[in-house]
Amino acid sequence: MSSKIGISEGSGVREPLRQHRGLARLNMWNVYSYVYDLLPRYFRAYQRLLTDVVSAVEANTPKGGKILDSGCGTGNFSIELALRGYKVTGIDISRAMLERARLKKKKAGLENVEFKEWDIEKGLALYPDANFDCVVSVHALYTLREPEAVIREYLRVLKPSGHFIMAEPHSPVRIIPIAKEIYREGGLRDVVKLLLTQSGVGVCNLLIGKRLRDGSYHYWDEERLRNVLRYACFSIDGVVPAYAAGCDLLATAVKPRHCFQMNGYTFLSADSREDLEKVLRLRYQVYCIELGDQPKNQSGLERDVYDDYAMHFLAIDEKGRAVGTMRFVHNNPKGFEMDSDFPLTEYTRTNGLWRVLEGGRFVISKEVSHDARITVAFGLFKCLYDYCCETGIYDIFTVTRLKIIQKYSFPGVRQIGEPFRYSKALSGGLWVPVHCNIRQAYQNYLKSMLASTATA
Repeated sequence: MSSKIGISEGSGVREPLRQHRGLARLNMWNVYSYVYDLLPRYFRAYQRLLTDVVSAVEANTPKGGKILDSGCGTGNFSIELALRGYKVTGIDISRAMLERARLKKKKAGLENVEFKEWDIEKGLALYPDANFDCVVSVHALYTLREPEAVIREYLRVLKPSGHFIMAEPHSPVRIIPIAKEIYREGGLRDVVKLLLTQSGVGVCNLLIGKRLRDGSYHYWDEERLRNVLRYACFSIDGVVPAYAAGCDLLATAVKPRHCFQMNGYTFLSADSREDLEKVLRLRYQVYCIELGDQPKNQSGLERDVYDDYAMHFLAIDEKGRAVGTMRFVHNNPKGFEMDSDFPLTEYTRTNGLWRVLEGGRFVISKEVSHDARITVAFGLFKCLYDYCCETGIYDIFTVTRLKIIQKYSFPGVRQIGEPFRYSKALSGGLWVPVHCNIRQAYQNYLKSMLASTATA
């Protein structure tokens, strides 16, 4: 017996094996569903994976949220999530596995989980856009011919800010180290159960996996996994080793509220931990290293008390590097950063403006060429405009150089206070507080563009 055996829920495969002659007359899905159901009982590594995935869902998705368990197999993950109060839909291609999943549902007395027979390589056309709060996909992709297409479907059916949690193998399971660990913890009997279970899983995988042209599985390395998620427009929260002896990669990603691509750049809302860290590192580089406007620190991140109340937008180049960012602070108990130079909190209350944004921390990396800076700035402002249209918040406040407002002022943008000088390093002349109604400004901008086109 080989010391390396593949693992899978078997749910990514396109077609069950046909019943023809000899061994092929066996229903491999029935055999596989039985073998697979032994894993949560006898295999501690699988139990830990189950715990890790469920914990990731609970950490990122409010109770009562809608979960899609894609490639649900015999329902192990679906049942655990339903027991925790989520509304779960499990889909799988194997009727035999789904039968076992439904028996578990009945035994647990659950009404908030359902199971459907479906081939995920056909896409997810049975679900509309933005339908789920979270998508879980465990060992469902690495036997597919085009896993990238399925990941794009996961993005489509997720709600904005919804989480995607996936586990995929990046190497075969190494049985011998695991057997030694189990022998120490449980003795020879548990080792025998492990070997029998994993042998059954391996045999089923080898037979089912022959549907691929090369008769093998697609193992994922971290770089490829990150690139595929990023290309689909997911924001990555983290990728860590998981399952048996770290043979899996467990990834958590977020569907950004806003994401689009233009001229080789990706523009998105920084909804994930990794993207927010990119924002803060870029700000540190500019404000702490290049300008000296903020003090240096050990973390390499430039942050303040207003970041927790803000929406951050991020521009990323083709290499995945952060090249631009903007921050917009909502109404909050701490007031606004502008209050130190202009009484913005008092101004908004006096004028009956209860939903506003304060813009700031507008940064474009010096690595961006002069011609490309216009693209980066435009993309970030488009993110802002889309966000304002979504939320209905159109009143934006900021400070800018006096010469800029004098040169580019048009209806919808107006100065609301006297010019002042910054005491900080970025002074360089007079600055003024500005109020922009972004909807009005955008409409006037379109009118001026149409007028200039007609004149030309």
